[in-house]
Amino acid sequence: MRQFNGNIALWPTTVDTDRCQPRDGRDDKATPVVGWTGSHSTAYYLEQILPALGALEREHSFDLLVVGADVDLAGHGISGRCVPWSAETEDAMVQQIDIGLMPLLDTQWACGKCVLKAIQYHAYGAPAVVSDVGVNRDVVLDGETGFLVPPGGDWAPPLRKLLADPELRQQMGAKGRAHVVANYSPAVVAGKVARDLRGVLEAGAFGPRPQAA
Repeated sequence: MRQFNGNIALWPTTVDTDRCQPRDGRDDKATPVVGWTGSHSTAYYLEQILPALGALEREHSFDLLVVGADVDLAGHGISGRCVPWSAETEDAMVQQIDIGLMPLLDTQWACGKCVLKAIQYHAYGAPAVVSDVGVNRDVVLDGETGFLVPPGGDWAPPLRKLLADPELRQQMGAKGRAHVVANYSPAVVAGKVARDLRGVLEAGAFGPRPQAA
């Protein structure tokens, strides 16, 4: 875009970080929940890594929670469940996730996605493992709040690391939430929008400002 107009402002997607809170009392001894949230239109991305998740479950015990789509978990030897999305249950469902997933393909369409999944996972205090595509890398700080997987890369090593280390999950999740609160909360983004619009008005981009009567 900038080759056509250098005067561009980017306003990221937000989540209500006051409403989206980490669950109380995560039990480090419980079976970890690896989760994905989306819809039938984006389930295709998740299906690409189901074979890797099935192979990983033969090494580490975990449950896969899929919110908003129905995929064949049993066919890949994966323990877990698929639940429908609803506004009434979303908080309770996503709060259960200990490690969030956001696989993508390296396409122009995917590069334009708004990373809502990863922002949500972090807001709820969970680390995320995501494809190194588009603005995923702005939300998930590699090695700090989660891990980036190169397109076509192996999802097992970062997931194996997080599944084996509850303390690391907690540390990364806390950093991820702090990152989202500081950069993707409504109050922060609203301030950016107001600042950018004020700059446009002061620059006279829409012509002279009307005089007060």
